[in-house]
Amino acid sequence: MDYRIVIKEPFQEKYTLTIDSDMLGVSVHMVSKIQIRWDFRVIRIDEVQDQMEIELIQLDNVLLEANNPLIKEMAAVSRVFGKMYSELHLIIDRKGKILEVLNMDLILGKWKHTKAEMKEAMGSSPDIQNAISLNDSIFQDTDKLKAGIQASEFFSIYFGEVYGEYLPSTQKKVAKTNFFNTANIHWAYSIFGEKNMKYDGNTIKVYSKAEPSSLTPGFNNRAYNQFANQLDIATLDPILKEESTYLIQPRTGKLMDAILSKEEIANHDLLYTKMHYRFISDTSLAEKNNLRNKPVFQTV
Repeated sequence: MDYRIVIKEPFQEKYTLTIDSDMLGVSVHMVSKIQIRWDFRVIRIDEVQDQMEIELIQLDNVLLEANNPLIKEMAAVSRVFGKMYSELHLIIDRKGKILEVLNMDLILGKWKHTKAEMKEAMGSSPDIQNAISLNDSIFQDTDKLKAGIQASEFFSIYFGEVYGEYLPSTQKKVAKTNFFNTANIHWAYSIFGEKNMKYDGNTIKVYSKAEPSSLTPGFNNRAYNQFANQLDIATLDPILKEESTYLIQPRTGKLMDAILSKEEIANHDLLYTKMHYRFISDTSLAEKNNLRNKPVFQTV
């Protein structure tokens, strides 16, 4: 019998996402570790409309490690602009697609306050003015705002390409960018469960693997043109892949734990990006800690 991977009942859970990033762009090497925490609440589920009302509160966003001052600057700017999205009240479908932002007034109010603070602190810096202009255009367009939230780490990892699909297996193609975010390609996804998997236990494991269905002859030029003066991009033979493992409660559809990796290696020594994500619920973390602290030998 087919099993659809969806959230099936309301719940509230805290999650921690740890992102390890390693990017080499010929002469620029950037390595970082970021940790983000959220409080996620599923308020209600509409089975007829196949959608949910949710609240998402960002609790923390910390840069734990960085080998490059530029990463610290980017993280600081990201935290400032991330304040606008720290409290979200949304209607989403069962795949995690954002349909409606219910607290738009709160978000716009935060942006107005943040914009005034930035202008006062940074003055007429061209970079800040450009950032303000860009975000002004986003906050004046509901579709752009929803797209910005959709692209955030929570939705791209929690729901990913897994939720809304069916087990024992699903194959599909998805159009989106490469991991350098420089070229659009078609990804071929395979989503599947463990062999002879039962759905009446505490958790099930769901796997997802993806690679480009094909790379057109012009891909290298589109994807790596910014490095054309530093290496021969025509000779590159890039390898792109994405793999994930999700641990899900089958009765509720609640995500307990997930590991995801993304790699794009154009040249092992000169040009690559590697991302590793660990997304874990406080419930799973507590269970793992209890097992770790449990004595090996118990006296009677």
